[in-house]
Amino acid sequence: MGELSKTDAVATRFARSREGLLTSAEPVDWIVLLLPTVFAIRTFSTTAALLALGLLGFAAYARKSDLTRTIQAGPFLLLIGSTLLVLTRPEPKGDLLFFLLLVALVVRLVMTINAGAIIASLVDGAGIYLALNVISYAAGLRSPGAADRIGDIRDSGGTLRILFPFSPSLEIAPTIASVYIGATAFLIFQRGWTRRSLRLAGLAAAFAVIVQGGNRTALFAAVALPVAVIFFPFIARWVGIVVTVFASISALVLPALVALVQPALLAFLSFIAPERTTRAADVGTLNNRSIIWRKSTEYWMNWVDSEFNWLFGFGQQGQYRSGASMSYAQALSSTVRHPELASMHNSFLQQLFDGGIVGWLLLTVAILWATIRLSRYRTRWGAAGLAAIVAMVTLLLNSMTQVTIAPGSSQDSFWLLVVLIGVACQSPPDELPETVRELEFAEPNTTGLSSASSPPPPDVSKEIV
Repeated sequence: MGELSKTDAVATRFARSREGLLTSAEPVDWIVLLLPTVFAIRTFSTTAALLALGLLGFAAYARKSDLTRTIQAGPFLLLIGSTLLVLTRPEPKGDLLFFLLLVALVVRLVMTINAGAIIASLVDGAGIYLALNVISYAAGLRSPGAADRIGDIRDSGGTLRILFPFSPSLEIAPTIASVYIGATAFLIFQRGWTRRSLRLAGLAAAFAVIVQGGNRTALFAAVALPVAVIFFPFIARWVGIVVTVFASISALVLPALVALVQPALLAFLSFIAPERTTRAADVGTLNNRSIIWRKSTEYWMNWVDSEFNWLFGFGQQGQYRSGASMSYAQALSSTVRHPELASMHNSFLQQLFDGGIVGWLLLTVAILWATIRLSRYRTRWGAAGLAAIVAMVTLLLNSMTQVTIAPGSSQDSFWLLVVLIGVACQSPPDELPETVRELEFAEPNTTGLSSASSPPPPDVSKEIV
């Protein structure tokens, strides 16, 4: 039998990946489905969001469940620690109560619902969130965050950018849209035309949000990541680990990397967004983010001299409370009304100023640990497992240029991170020997069956040296 050509090999790989994703859809959990919408309510009313989240929590604890799972809570505890370190200072606010209610809800969900159902319902809920943004904007509703802007919101090329109603900042809705697109690329193959049709409608809303929101990072993550995982599924084993480590230090290394690949990156961005003007200077400086990061890191090294602040940061709005934001406020004075409050446009750098080295380390290890868990269980959870990995990596890619997962920012995308890390802590229904698990990782599932319905693997451990 002759060797396959490269084209045939890629086509075969895609066909196998698609066949492995043709499984029955996970059941919908209505509480998880409503979570992204509850997150969005905070844009207009923290009190209403707290009430809605409390009602969901009450419903979750009141209903009966035949399923009981234990929680391997290591990553979740680290995330809680990194968040409490920030949200309790300078004084507790509504964000802290919202976080505690969400933690209690996630614990209950993880103990009573299969991980696959939580993941699929969360992604579908994000689709509802995106459709709600598109419809409400068309109906004339505007975000309260627009009041902080000076004039129209346009990119450097003059293209108008839309701040969607249930997004407090320009980046949140496009970030969630990129998460939705990446995860749905795997869930869309699940059987069931009703749910598939709703997901297609969600995809239309997601692309509208990304294009109209004008977020290049979200667009890049939404297109490049799922394509890479579909055609080269083996990268799902390690891509989350690599991206987590890189994202944690991205404020230091990303500008240099972008400079190396600038021509290719410029061509790719121009290809996927031809209607937008993409200038080399904007790509090279990451729209001036590299300047913000350089000034912030210089401020940290030269002016933060308290051991307590080095270790534990300054609390929420650490960039303002430390004085670091004044080093770059002038560059933003023509776009926002309070440039001294502007974030550092990098989640991990923001966490460094908010929670110090301890807070930064806790957040990084929590995400890394959860990502390892998701990679380990991905064959157990089938399409939902791959969707979870891609969702996590997409959040991380967006976090490099925004504060989307910084605990102190309390953005909708951070609450998604809380749920994903919680899901990663659910213990699997049974545990395979390590040798059999490695075989699972090596061979794609081409049976068309979900991991829950597949027959148990044969006992081949004795045959392996």
